Amino acid sequence: MNDSSPVSDYLCGLCHVSCEGYKCVGCDKCEEWFHQKCEELSNTDFYYLKKCPLPYICTRCCENNSGAFDYDKSLGRLECALQSGCFEMGVKIESIFMRKQPKRLPSKQPFKYDPSMSIDHSASDLVGKSDFVPVSVQGNGNCLFNAISIAIQGNEKLASEIRARTCLEMFYHKDFYINSHKRDRMAYISPSYEEAIGSCAQNFKFSCAWTIHAAATVISRGIKSLYPPVHGLLDPSVSILNCEFLPRALQAKYTINILWCSMLKDDDGNWVTNHFVPLLPPAPENVIDVDQLLHIPSSEDLASQDNSLSINPSRTSGLDHPYSKSSDDVPSHNADEKRDQKQPLVSSTKASRSTHHYGKARAQFSKPTSETDELSAANSADQSGEQNESSEITPVRIEAVGQVDKSFFDFECLLEIFKSFPASEALPSIPPGIKNNVYFIVKNAANIVRDKRCFFPDDCGTWSKGNTPKTYLIQRETGEYRTIVVRNRLFHIRSKCKGKYVFTLMEPQPDPSRITTLNRYYTALKLDPSYRRRITWMNSSSSSIFVVEYLGLFPGVAPHGNSKRKKGYVRAPYDDSHVMDEMTDFLEEI
Repeated sequence: MNDSSPVSDYLCGLCHVSCEGYKCVGCDKCEEWFHQKCEELSNTDFYYLKKCPLPYICTRCCENNSGAFDYDKSLGRLECALQSGCFEMGVKIESIFMRKQPKRLPSKQPFKYDPSMSIDHSASDLVGKSDFVPVSVQGNGNCLFNAISIAIQGNEKLASEIRARTCLEMFYHKDFYINSHKRDRMAYISPSYEEAIGSCAQNFKFSCAWTIHAAATVISRGIKSLYPPVHGLLDPSVSILNCEFLPRALQAKYTINILWCSMLKDDDGNWVTNHFVPLLPPAPENVIDVDQLLHIPSSEDLASQDNSLSINPSRTSGLDHPYSKSSDDVPSHNADEKRDQKQPLVSSTKASRSTHHYGKARAQFSKPTSETDELSAANSADQSGEQNESSEITPVRIEAVGQVDKSFFDFECLLEIFKSFPASEALPSIPPGIKNNVYFIVKNAANIVRDKRCFFPDDCGTWSKGNTPKTYLIQRETGEYRTIVVRNRLFHIRSKCKGKYVFTLMEPQPDPSRITTLNRYYTALKLDPSYRRRITWMNSSSSSIFVVEYLGLFPGVAPHGNSKRKKGYVRAPYDDSHVMDEMTDFLEEI
């Protein structure tokens, strides 16, 4: 912009009134002068332009042939400013150019899949059997913004605008985005923030997680980032990039889904993350909750499903649980019949109030509150001599892998497992992979042979020192168990009277051979104490299996507490062949 006053015979390019005696700006492209008010420039913007060495372009010259703001040229100007070393001035003057441009973003719900759209088949292999459809986008370096544009309006026409606005958003709110991701180690798997801004300012450059978060603010929608575990579930990107980015200082009414994908492999044949694909919801008649992509179904959802006991059930909408087996793994109906004869069943009553899930089967037990309440309720029922009313018995299969629902199993549920589950079908060890609200039934043989402290290796990282409470159980003549306590090395019955516990000495003392000890080892992950683990076993003479439960969402691996290295720490090396490598086995776990 020329900071000298225009000559008196210059007329405003908009109102055609003389510029003499007015604050005016000159366009370096069309070389016309304009009144400050005609260009709708604030005093702050006007005085900044007077001292800025970069050229000023009027509103008309910023438009394309269609009369809309040309965001492609805007990105070109930002790239020139970056390469010239005056990126800050380039961002500020570009903000002035966009001052009168409203966002062209639709306010309606996310765009739904149209059969006329092309499906990305590489992404389909990662997603597996899901109602959400991965749609092809151009792999021209703008794939993230192309994917976002398709997700919100069904085409790629908004990609340049979203990219230009995202660059400005990242520049002006750098501190917010850096501080938002200090704890989740975003910088550990992403380029530096400055490098990310520079890449965003250049058309046809790759994007990263910083860019996704800023783009969520630009489009005023949450963006669910889905990163497939193609390099194994211990890849730190899996735990960090499977998340939801929310707009800054805005409440997101809608959410779109963006899948990290690949269009090439490196020289060693390894999968390279260099593409983004939108996952569009299905047609209205087939719409499901988008959270089914990222969460295990709730107990209410599963309880409302058909109580079929077939070992080969049809797959539900969304994606499978990461530890469940596909129906394709079962060779024939005859094989199912043979397995049914070998595997015992567990009984449950319709009168139960809450539900625990064993893999694809469902079993109902009394609702767990606290262990103290459970013991008290058991003792009260024993003293009153009351028995539950008879009800219809429904057989339910127990599997070695399943899911827990918001709390650890109560002791009645554990007793059913120890009593009915065959040790031959237990897992040899705790399997590798992300463990979110799941349980495993594991063989206890190694610890029995060791005859020392129990050892439970897994790939979750460093656990805090835990505690091991014990519950003593005695089997009555009816076959039911009741809890007893030890006081002064003698067994007592505990009951509650007027809000206080009363301990009654058992006379005569029970035979020790009739006593069953239920051991529970509680511990929390050092990286995130909200992620907990419990291992339960009975005395070795009664059972040779463990029940290992993981409660919460796995936060990812971290360096060992005493280590100076940045590499994530796991206790035992696991065979990579055991790590699931398809998105089908993962999406519900985030």
